[in-house]
Amino acid sequence: MALGATDDRTAAATDALVALLDEDDQILRLEIVYALARRDDPRTEWAWARVGELPPGFGMVHGQQEDHRILGHWAYQRRRRSAESP
Repeated sequence: MALGATDDRTAAATDALVALLDEDDQILRLEIVYALARRDDPRTEWAWARVGELPPGFGMVHGQQEDHRILGHWAYQRRRRSAESP
């Protein structure tokens, strides 16, 4: 999690994060998605699929999504859509 929070965008750091996507810890996998999304890594969507289904209402506060990792993934998706738009 500490590596994901750094601004280290080297291939070695990013590859180390991706290598952890087979771990059983779902929250760790979610942290990796967030780290990849922050780096605009093209493996972000693949990593998101590796997270699996989150519990109902995960990250919700007063009916709104508040989990920074999920919000980071959504921001990544918006950036990708904007970049792909003519």
